[in-house]
Amino acid sequence: MKKRIQIDGVWYVEEVQDFDITYTHQACSGVFDFMVLLTEDGAIMTDTGNVTAYINGRDKDPEYWDNTEWLIDVRDGIKTSFENDLSDLQLAELQNLLIAATEKGWL
Repeated sequence: MKKRIQIDGVWYVEEVQDFDITYTHQACSGVFDFMVLLTEDGAIMTDTGNVTAYINGRDKDPEYWDNTEWLIDVRDGIKTSFENDLSDLQLAELQNLLIAATEKGWL
């Protein structure tokens, strides 16, 4: 039976908000954040790794990169289409973050 209460002759039924909780692992560097989704029991969900890139600063609109194969290519130093948009330092930072995520088993 649902919880009910009567106020001034009017019956009210308790509302139950139904929502899902999202579980993640995250790693952050100065310019890039890596995140991977987890199942409720804590297992890594495959192909859910993504990067939020704050190339122009954290107060500007970020870019979101979620193609796992592409992220692996970036990690491995394979030429990609955006390399001209990143400085050598930013590319090295991104690769280091992706390597750390791989070592954790997230990528």
